[in-house]
Amino acid sequence: MAVKDIFNFAPINERISTGGQPTPEQFEAARDEGYTAVINLAPSGEDNALEGEEDLLNSLGFDYFHIPMVWNDPKPEEFTAFCAAMEKVGNKKVLVHCIANYRVSAVISSYAIKNLGWSVEQADGLVTKLWTSIPEYSMNDTWQSYIDTIRRDSADG
Repeated sequence: MAVKDIFNFAPINERISTGGQPTPEQFEAARDEGYTAVINLAPSGEDNALEGEEDLLNSLGFDYFHIPMVWNDPKPEEFTAFCAAMEKVGNKKVLVHCIANYRVSAVISSYAIKNLGWSVEQADGLVTKLWTSIPEYSMNDTWQSYIDTIRRDSADG
């Protein structure tokens, strides 16, 4: 079991990786591969969420940040909270996840434009790749509007 086996795993750079919901064994693999922080964007109790995730990650020694984003109602403040969590993570190796790497791709692609020097084309490529992995969950107006809003607000601020 390896981190790369997480559903929709997508490395962003040598320090940041993203994915869907890891299993307990995949979290152990993440620890063994040098990850020291986890940011979870999925609400607790959501289908496929890992029950007791925070306790497990604390027992494994991870810094844990939970920013629950409701699927049908993502908020710009959650992107702000994500950016603050990334600032706290600093130079640590971090795994950012949700259930299928959809919420995360929306957030990390926008973060990468603002903070990692990514082009809009790079960011959109990541989103497209991940959002086409499960055809019945294709990009919708809620999430496209969310991406447009947080990118515009990031550029303005």
